[in-house]
Amino acid sequence: WLRDCQTLLDKLQKLTQPNKVNEIYSVHDLIYWLHQQFVSALAPVAEASGQGQITEITEDRTLIDVLPRGVPGLLDDNCISVLSKLCVVELDMLNMVDAAFINATLGVHVCTIAMLEQAEGGKGRTLRLDISDNFSQDGKNKHLQGKLKRFWFLVQTLRSASIDRSSRPMAISFNQSAGKMTIEYTRVDSTPALQRVFVELVTILSGLTSMDISINQFHLGKNTDKWCFETLVKRCQNGLDEPVNNWTFKHCLVLDAINDRETYCWHHEYTFLGYLDSEYKLFFDIANKAYHYIEATEDPDRNSKLRQIFNAATKHLEPNDAARIIKELLFSMAIASRYHPGQKAYIELLREDFDLDHDRDLVLLLVQQNPVVFSLIADIFKDDTGIAKTTIEQDGSLLVYASDRIKNDKSLVMLAVNNYADALKYASKDLKNDTDVILSATRKHAYAYSYAGQAAKNNEALLRTIIEENPLAMRFATESLKNDKYFVLPLLPRAPRIFRYLSDNLKSDPDIRAAAQRMEVSY
Repeated sequence: WLRDCQTLLDKLQKLTQPNKVNEIYSVHDLIYWLHQQFVSALAPVAEASGQGQITEITEDRTLIDVLPRGVPGLLDDNCISVLSKLCVVELDMLNMVDAAFINATLGVHVCTIAMLEQAEGGKGRTLRLDISDNFSQDGKNKHLQGKLKRFWFLVQTLRSASIDRSSRPMAISFNQSAGKMTIEYTRVDSTPALQRVFVELVTILSGLTSMDISINQFHLGKNTDKWCFETLVKRCQNGLDEPVNNWTFKHCLVLDAINDRETYCWHHEYTFLGYLDSEYKLFFDIANKAYHYIEATEDPDRNSKLRQIFNAATKHLEPNDAARIIKELLFSMAIASRYHPGQKAYIELLREDFDLDHDRDLVLLLVQQNPVVFSLIADIFKDDTGIAKTTIEQDGSLLVYASDRIKNDKSLVMLAVNNYADALKYASKDLKNDTDVILSATRKHAYAYSYAGQAAKNNEALLRTIIEENPLAMRFATESLKNDKYFVLPLLPRAPRIFRYLSDNLKSDPDIRAAAQRMEVSY
């Protein structure tokens, strides 16, 4: 019921925040829109008219005070100090007696923060964050998954920090077309409380500026949902008491802990960690220590040392809680460390401590999230049809680790070559000569024909069919096919490059040369 009420509140507040004239449907909307225009004009007008005192704190950091002489502004020294420490591209601050507005480019996202003693719509003392990014779902937006999860991570971190303890519950609204999320704290108890909320919000923001880089990795597996904007909105409705949100939040912490931070100056302080519950801090700290230990050593006894790191960090907990946290951490780090040397160590610890060699459900979960784990599991599971299928349909190259029985299962081999044509080289001897399997592989990649069995390679009719479906397989053609004018002519427009594979006799044929010239093929 509380969640439904919060959703209703979010929707009602969203209706009162028009960004364009054509979104105005009431006098209240008009007042809000005019207020926005007034606010956006304040800084340039104040600067141009000389009514504001302008301070260049550093390059790209400007403070404009519009204050009567001797009267303090809403941005006090503590607020300004926190802002001045931000790792920003650009920062503009407007300070007034009963309002303050901050425009900042933090890492890869842009945000506007407003502190208001009397906000529109009877909201009273209010802190508002508008944060936006590019959420276009196209191939060029390669960090889209990370951006969506970063916004979600921000919401959950703010909930965990209980910033709204002196205000109405945090309200969230979204504008998909603008790629914007708005977070509001209304009816704040007092001005000092409003300033405290501001400092906490900015401090948390400064630690989350570019988590995209690390948490963008969190969509590798079959059961790791691909997020869209609607997913973000839906997942933000619930807190960390929801199991899926709890697991995702912890995994994002692990991904950030094992990310190479030296490249990103804003990651050094992890300012959001100070506001998290103790278990989340512990998750991050252990993952960070374990990762750095793996990176720094090739000790043959590293599994024992890793276990010491885990045990020392959880010794203050009840045994059952310690075991649960260690298992969750090992699982999370195993699926996060794609092709990383530490992955083997985490799997070995899971094997030793949690009977991984006999726990099919745990193995299935691992390969669902990261199919590369298939290379490290017990042989009994490499012969398990369900686990093999889950793995191979994500990454056909992993057929190499499957049992001989799986490599002779036509349906599974077809799955493998459909997403990785060269998996044909791992198929059984019989399937390397199977027409359906070979055709499926060569349609995707002509070179896969080189892995076909000898019987298939001796079948010119099959080779003819393969080349007709993928002319680039002409490189494997027999001399008779390389010299067959009427077979080659219709293929040239589809793949001009096959000219190089033709016989010398055919290359000098007038019709072939004319077709080649039309396709601008170099002799």
